[in-house]
Amino acid sequence: MKNQKGFIQIPILIAIIVSAIVFGGGGYLIAHKKAPKVSTESNVAITAEQTTKTEELSVESKKTTSEDVPPNTTPKKETGGASTQIKVETPPIKTEIVVPVAKNFKEPVLSAINAQIDSYKAITKWIDNDMMPLLSQRESMLNGLISSTNSLMASETDSSVDYAYSLFVEAYGLDKSQIVDFYQGIFSDKKNHINNEKLSVLNSDYAKFSAKSSVSEVEYNSEIQVLTEYQSYWQKLYDGGVKLAMTQYMSQTDTKDQMYKNLWSQLSVAVSDLKKTQALQSSLSQLYSQQVKPLNCSFSSHFDGFGTVGSINCY
Repeated sequence: MKNQKGFIQIPILIAIIVSAIVFGGGGYLIAHKKAPKVSTESNVAITAEQTTKTEELSVESKKTTSEDVPPNTTPKKETGGASTQIKVETPPIKTEIVVPVAKNFKEPVLSAINAQIDSYKAITKWIDNDMMPLLSQRESMLNGLISSTNSLMASETDSSVDYAYSLFVEAYGLDKSQIVDFYQGIFSDKKNHINNEKLSVLNSDYAKFSAKSSVSEVEYNSEIQVLTEYQSYWQKLYDGGVKLAMTQYMSQTDTKDQMYKNLWSQLSVAVSDLKKTQALQSSLSQLYSQQVKPLNCSFSSHFDGFGTVGSINCY
């Protein structure tokens, strides 16, 4: 056999190539069979891990939504630079239909009626407690003056003095009829009118509304209109009736009393015995000091939560 330097023999080369193919192919088959198993296990692990993270993210997002995010909003959670919208469903809100309760105007209307009753009663009380007693007192004093003067006339011998006394008696009589009796009739008529035509109706209205369990707004407004008319009439009665009559009475009595003073100053010069006229002088001084207590009233209005009502205070 000839030696060929630099070349491998052909059989040996073939053997090497076959061995490489056999061993290389067997390793490839083995690796190919084992690869799916490893890949499946790693996929399961990765899937489980992703599921766990997803659940954690879901729990965290629910906490964040319930604590920080107001209802009916969709919070955004950033993951790896991308925004993911998580829809949070809120339970429907139950709404109750509230039926407004109608206001009961019973107390306000009773209060308004009672205020008008008090206003009219203030006039009748003043007439009974102040004006009428004053008129009766003046009448009593005038009767006493007439009696005392007649006694002086019976014992008087001077005709001029006797004539002066007669003038006093005549003046006292006119005072009784023109002032005392006249104003007693005026104030008595006003008191009867208030009691019979105003207070009787107001008391009837008060009883009617007191018997009701509730008073509607329509009834309240209607009664307030009626009371407004009563208020207007009261103002006229006070300004053009009671107050005016009281002013006229004071003016006329002042005129009479001044006349008595002038007559007495002239008579005292003619009377020689002052002891005889001492009772007359004492009665006249009491008559001068007689003054009527004025009726002072003021009107005020206020809002009672339902409407504006007026009231009158007299003192």
